Amino acid sequence: MNHYLSLFLTSERIKVSEVFNGLIYGIRKIPLMGKYLGDKYYFYDFKQIMHTFIPIFSIIWQIIKSFLSFIFVIAVSGVWVKLIGDIGSDLGISILSSFPKSGKELLFTCLPFVVYIAFNLLGNNILDNGYKFNDLSKNFNYYPKDLAMIFTFFEPFLCFIGRSLAFCIVSLLLAGINPVYTFLYSLGLYFFIINMTAFWTRINGDRKEEFIKNPFVKIILVLFFVFLISFLTLLIRVDIKVLSFVFLLLNLFGIYFSISFLKNFRAYDNMIEKAVNSYSEQMKKAENTNKSLVELKDKDIRVNKKINVEGFEYLNRLFFLRHRRILYKPTLIMTGIFILVGFGCFWILSRLKVSSDEVYKILIYAIPIISYILFKQDKILIAFYKNCDSSLLYYGFYREDKKLLKMFWLRFRDIFKIMLIPIIAMTLIYMFFFLKFIDGDIVNFILPIVYIILNGIFFTVLPLFQYYLFQPFDKEGNQKSILVVLMNLGIYYMFIFAFPSLMVYLGEIKFMLAMSVFIFLFALLASFLIYKFSSKTFKIKN
Repeated sequence: MNHYLSLFLTSERIKVSEVFNGLIYGIRKIPLMGKYLGDKYYFYDFKQIMHTFIPIFSIIWQIIKSFLSFIFVIAVSGVWVKLIGDIGSDLGISILSSFPKSGKELLFTCLPFVVYIAFNLLGNNILDNGYKFNDLSKNFNYYPKDLAMIFTFFEPFLCFIGRSLAFCIVSLLLAGINPVYTFLYSLGLYFFIINMTAFWTRINGDRKEEFIKNPFVKIILVLFFVFLISFLTLLIRVDIKVLSFVFLLLNLFGIYFSISFLKNFRAYDNMIEKAVNSYSEQMKKAENTNKSLVELKDKDIRVNKKINVEGFEYLNRLFFLRHRRILYKPTLIMTGIFILVGFGCFWILSRLKVSSDEVYKILIYAIPIISYILFKQDKILIAFYKNCDSSLLYYGFYREDKKLLKMFWLRFRDIFKIMLIPIIAMTLIYMFFFLKFIDGDIVNFILPIVYIILNGIFFTVLPLFQYYLFQPFDKEGNQKSILVVLMNLGIYYMFIFAFPSLMVYLGEIKFMLAMSVFIFLFALLASFLIYKFSSKTFKIKN
């Protein structure tokens, strides 16, 4: 046991070092701040302290993640429980006597807790960690059984510590639930995760491929289980005391057989190899996809349309004419899917009994999430670099501040033309919902439309801001900027988690006004920084 614990702590030190080094590297690339760090590594002593007290730092970070995820699950469950209740009413099934009006009432439905069960039903901590196994086995010589034991028992135990504190504290503060019950439930969830790993390891042990390999099938099954388990929980009206004791006892019964199986399992090398190969295949597919997405065909290069402008305007116009297929096709596909899903939701809500205020809140809550999915532009930067800028960056005239700012606004204009497709689609879907379900004044009607347009502007400015100030590609066109990766991760959490939660806190109108001001100021700041610093940052990287 001490052997596995030592290896687990080492893997945590490796994880912390990679994140910390990447953060320092990214800070060095920031135009204003980076130069003051110099070439010397000043943080060696601090990193040694982190390595010495790695259990404490790992637990603190896990606690933060657990609290954020549990609060998010509670927030989403508030909408989810209403939807399930209305579906039950339409089917003639009495599920809820009254809709939960507070976090306290929501927690007493047990819905936020059982969601964790649904999301872990298909979990296998051996096959699901191929990207970590690839690094630890190749670069640090971890043996297959060591990896299996670490990620089957120790990694979930770290999550158990953070999750227990989140369950106990949040449930006690919001609903006054005895921490004993939430702790017992969290312990049962820890055993449940081990049991599921053992179960799916047994199922996949002799197979060449995973039993459920397609990630989209997994997502559909997980969503189905979330709905089914949530529906049954509300129908039976499970009590938290019953849930905690029964769930723990069931998993205690199974944990003996799971540990016995995992202890005597002899094919960990095959399982780890399967996980690593699956990860490598996904990386190769992603790499090939990235190359094919920006690869021009002969019909793309042949431009029959006459271009009546010169200089940088000509260069920009030629680029977008040649890349019409590459840039417009994925946008049209995603927009088409969104329209189908939007009208599907419109049909479902039209059959349910929902109030005007509830629909309006759902719409404003969904706008940042949908904006992230529809507006996020990643591949266009690769196209800019590989098919246009990589050969021109060697010339000094191309990197002059005024010319770079001009290209920034020319590209902004043409990217925003593409962005108008999902913007119009989102606006039309929103108008259908508003006119059908919402009784509001002209401000309530116009402000979300302005917010949608500003989201489109934000996701037009953002990739160009990253491109000119951080230039994330090396000579071969591979993305190397860790800072851009961290920025994208931050944007993801902001639009998927933070902004919807902020809307709940501020209210719809204040939230949209605040976001509109933020996006407008960001666009002005981005153009200023590009004019001021891009002549130094926009260059070929080794």
